[in-house]
Amino acid sequence: MNGLKYREILDENMLQSTQDLRLGRRFTLQQDNDLKHTAKTMQDWLWDKSLNVLEWHRQSLESTISGETWIYLCGDAPHPTWQSLRGSTEKNWNNSPNTGVPSL
Repeated sequence: MNGLKYREILDENMLQSTQDLRLGRRFTLQQDNDLKHTAKTMQDWLWDKSLNVLEWHRQSLESTISGETWIYLCGDAPHPTWQSLRGSTEKNWNNSPNTGVPSL
């Protein structure tokens, strides 16, 4: 799906639903930073429709891995490099018990 198709879906479905529910402009659209959501044509359409859009920060490694997993893999390093993450992951993988994951 591209930005034009996404915009078409929102135009035909979301706007109609907000009218049916009598929401007017009293709602906030939530979407992530997928390319179809951030395309210029999509941003222009949202602006033209005066829609409220929840700000979604760019994804970072820290936000895509749970805190517990991050600490397990990297210890206390606040912003490790990909190389240190790979090294820590390999070290922890190699030191983990083999039970339950022999096919991975």
